[in-house]
Amino acid sequence: MSAEESADGHEEQLGIPPIDLTVEEPTATAKPKVGYSQVLAEHGQHARMFIARTLIIVLAIVVIGSTALVAYFPQREPALESYLKLVFTPLVTLVSSVIGFYFGSHQSPD
Repeated sequence: MSAEESADGHEEQLGIPPIDLTVEEPTATAKPKVGYSQVLAEHGQHARMFIARTLIIVLAIVVIGSTALVAYFPQREPALESYLKLVFTPLVTLVSSVIGFYFGSHQSPD
């Protein structure tokens, strides 16, 4: 049996010529469907969405919780007011910045 024939000889019976891979350069015919930058962009989009949703939930908990505390314990309103000055203002600023960044990056052309 020569090197051009296969071990079982089925190629010759079917009329398939032998392939000599020592001469031809291998070529890639299939291109990747998704590039690395596109995968990073999708992960970044999911991360921004997760952070924005989480901060909105935290803000809602603070607002609802403080309202409930004032409703059930009106005598503690001065302490709650000083607490909200420390927590609520920076939290609203942070949430508005993150939401602005989320929607700004969502509509930016890449």
